[in-house]
Amino acid sequence: MEDELTKEREHLQFIQDHIGHSLDRAKGEIKQTRDYTEIVLNTISHDEVLQLEKSKMQPYFAKLTFQEQHQSLRKTNACQEEIYIGRFGLFDRETLTPYVIDWRSPIANLYYEDAFQNVKVKAEHGFDLIFDVHLKRQFELKDSYLIQFFDSTNSIRSNEPLIERLRAKSEDRLKDIVETIQADQNRIIRADPSKLLIVQGVAGSGKTTIALHRLSYLAYQHKNNDTFQRFLIVGPSQLFIDYISDVLPNLGVEGVRQTTWESLLLDFLPKKIRLESRHNSHSSMPMNRALARASLLRGNLAMKTLIERFVNNLEATAIPMEDLILDRDHVMKHEQISRKFHHDFAHYPFIKRRERLITALKQWSTDCLKAVALRIENRAQHIGYTAMAEHVQKYKEHYERTLANYCKKIKTADVFTIYRKLLTNPKGIAWLIHHSGHEEWMEDIDTIIEQLQAMLQPNGKFTQEDLAGLFYLTVRLHGLDKHKPFSHIIVDEAQDLGAFQVYILRLLCNQDALSIFGDLSQSIYVHKGITNWTDISASLFTKPVQFEILKRSYRSTIEIMNLANAALSHWQQPHKVLAEPVLRHGDLPLLVQWSGRAEALTGIAARLHTLQMKGLQHIAVIAKTSEECEAIGKTLKTLGLPIHVITGRETHYEGGISVVPIYFSKGMEFDAVILLNPSANHYSDKDPIDIKLIYVAMTRALHKLYIDYWESLCKLIAKDPNLVILETRKS
Repeated sequence: MEDELTKEREHLQFIQDHIGHSLDRAKGEIKQTRDYTEIVLNTISHDEVLQLEKSKMQPYFAKLTFQEQHQSLRKTNACQEEIYIGRFGLFDRETLTPYVIDWRSPIANLYYEDAFQNVKVKAEHGFDLIFDVHLKRQFELKDSYLIQFFDSTNSIRSNEPLIERLRAKSEDRLKDIVETIQADQNRIIRADPSKLLIVQGVAGSGKTTIALHRLSYLAYQHKNNDTFQRFLIVGPSQLFIDYISDVLPNLGVEGVRQTTWESLLLDFLPKKIRLESRHNSHSSMPMNRALARASLLRGNLAMKTLIERFVNNLEATAIPMEDLILDRDHVMKHEQISRKFHHDFAHYPFIKRRERLITALKQWSTDCLKAVALRIENRAQHIGYTAMAEHVQKYKEHYERTLANYCKKIKTADVFTIYRKLLTNPKGIAWLIHHSGHEEWMEDIDTIIEQLQAMLQPNGKFTQEDLAGLFYLTVRLHGLDKHKPFSHIIVDEAQDLGAFQVYILRLLCNQDALSIFGDLSQSIYVHKGITNWTDISASLFTKPVQFEILKRSYRSTIEIMNLANAALSHWQQPHKVLAEPVLRHGDLPLLVQWSGRAEALTGIAARLHTLQMKGLQHIAVIAKTSEECEAIGKTLKTLGLPIHVITGRETHYEGGISVVPIYFSKGMEFDAVILLNPSANHYSDKDPIDIKLIYVAMTRALHKLYIDYWESLCKLIAKDPNLVILETRKS
């Protein structure tokens, strides 16, 4: 073993020397120039320098010994091959000898699959090669020095690198997992991009990280395809986008747009608007039923059909049922005008079609005026040139006035006016309810109409729920202009989007090129979201759908996940997926009862200080509402703690101690979580939203979970001593 370690250290030194020489060469090739060709070469050299710099500290993380299967049958070591696997490929420029294989290459799939025998690798032109793997060796490096390695064979498996990673403390940014990608995760990362991908993943299954690695994999596989260069990541908030922002650059993928659904669509609207932020469903006053239903209607696919019906009718009736008569000699029949609008310009969206028609009518009017002027010019010797000019001017003014009056009768459309009209019309709302599949909502129709009319007053602000309808109206009326479709769109936390919203994303990408990641157990909004993945897979897409389920949870300890699963079990949903925690044990969650709020916060402040002294730097105090969090933050700050209260307006994650409402904590993880006062007054064991809120809060914790309360504890939290440690503190 010691000899092997020495050999591996020598090999590592060789690769590091190679990187050093390659860096010197690449930097030397960058020149000050204005020549276009040399500028392009400089860009290539600059990219190479960045990649080599990222490879210096850890050129590779694994080694494989394997044979192609037909060679394995000869039972000879002469056919065995060795490769090292890293984040980026390295090779000798002169001999093209590969020193390190990129983790995204087809042959690296041997490392990530669980099997050691009969492992398939897709080769070029679509056929498979079959390999037998003899050894998987994983390396532990510290400050670019090789500490040790762990070997796995068909008979001996090592989980040490994964366990060590899971034991690690949280960081202020999400990190890549190329060293520890598991087989179920690898299958999703390398899934066929020609199929629509939907991933249902439990809390802690690595959905976000897998999604980012999938995009990195797709970028690598299609790096020579100019049409496969525009990627998009859609996340739930700007804070979340900041939290994940380092992963793709660390994987060598630069320039990918990462944004929220709201920010993406606002850029397409015909004028700038500001959205009103609503979190009524999480405030101290619950969202009323009619308001929730009014919001859900706007995210239902029936809304798409309602818009289409309106625009189709607008197009059908846009042209006035009359001829355009400039004078008795110049008449354009209604049928001719209609043919231009409905056939000649049919491939344009409505507004552009109208503009094209008016331009054509103006050109016709101009041609008519030229004919009149020519006729008058032939008579100029009889009436004089001055009289001729006055005569032509009268015709011009008459034609312009007649044309202007006619054009006013050609219907036009304003996106925002139409949207308000659609959603404040009682007949339209009744149609929407009927076709949304919720006939029982008719009992609330009067209140729903009142809610919509109040929200959509002419000078009122729009909300996030309005964006899908406003965008789709924009597309139908104005088109997507010169927007170039995205090659692939990654959607994270997709359970918070409605079917209509997912359809909108489909319009922005090539051929349904979407990878959709989410967890129905974390759908925590009463007024929006997907209740079943079949709602979108069956009704939205024409291409094949690959549906994957991730059950294994890697984030939290087994003890934390057992308690979270116990809470989620109250959700009466036969299709729910409970997480299967793996590998890592820790302390039981601590359930602490206090005599009052002041005592609880004083005790929590002392605990936060102790946790930080023990090296747990990223800690979340989680409560149900923003109002609670703001009050808690103020109190803890007066007790001398550096607190960051997350309000949803942040664009940067600060780390340290965060006080955060549950709905803003999704997608994030912390070394320790303190769930504050989950009382029976705040959480019902019959309400699916409350159940899932508790589940989300608990599953943010990596290592330690504390539940502190001073009111009657909700039934969602078990007092079972097998699940929690119970404490009562009176002061």
